[in-house]
Amino acid sequence: MSNHGSFILVKTQAMIYHKSVGKGDPIIILHGLFGTGDNWRTFAGLLKDSYRVILVDLRNHGRSFWSDEFSYELAAQDVIELLDDLDISKAHVLGHSMGGKVAMTLAKAYPERVDKLMIVDIADKKYARGHDAIFDAIFSIDVSKLENRKEAEEKLALKIVDLGVRQFLLKSLARDKDQGFRWKTNFRVLHSSYEAILDEVDVQGISHQALFIRGSESPYISEKDIIQLKANVAHSEFETIKAGHWIHAEKPKELFDVIASFLQ
Repeated sequence: MSNHGSFILVKTQAMIYHKSVGKGDPIIILHGLFGTGDNWRTFAGLLKDSYRVILVDLRNHGRSFWSDEFSYELAAQDVIELLDDLDISKAHVLGHSMGGKVAMTLAKAYPERVDKLMIVDIADKKYARGHDAIFDAIFSIDVSKLENRKEAEEKLALKIVDLGVRQFLLKSLARDKDQGFRWKTNFRVLHSSYEAILDEVDVQGISHQALFIRGSESPYISEKDIIQLKANVAHSEFETIKAGHWIHAEKPKELFDVIASFLQ
């Protein structure tokens, strides 16, 4: 265990990697595909005065362990094992994108361990493929031969036009002193598990107070999706923030205001 500013960093062989900050009722934050808990670090800083915020790296992401398998059921089980290790009987759970589906699976499978549920810009439905260009770009790079990060960015730019997406992916590129560059994200397993990641999750009968937040400029949650979610999740509320898919990065204060109000 070590201190990193106000964050407490914890890593064990058995548990998913996590960071915690603040004191109060616990909130688990679950990141999206290819992301890490660090993507939510700024947002956690807004909550830390009132809550104990726990940022996790899901399996095959960031500094958590790599596994040959990825599923929402396994990811939810990993979170439960972390809660057990931290001696937390119940926590608020916030999940973004893929992490939102983990959160929904968690609430369905372990209802007694989840207090309030907050889902950011994802529905429970099956999604169409949308990351093939990213996988293609990643697999075109032999990281063992990279000389520097600029070279990696240039190779990604050949296949990915969006600078923001390239910068996001480059956060997964690490450099070890003696062994050169490596990916912190297990792209090959996520690629082989991609259909399962896209698949729908079962939310029918979830009885928690649930808040679904969508970005007005994002296509991830439609009006039809909201109707279906209202039918399946009895105590659900819906908010829209003027932002794209990465609401926490684009409008952290607006997202904080909505979530703080919901939690209070």
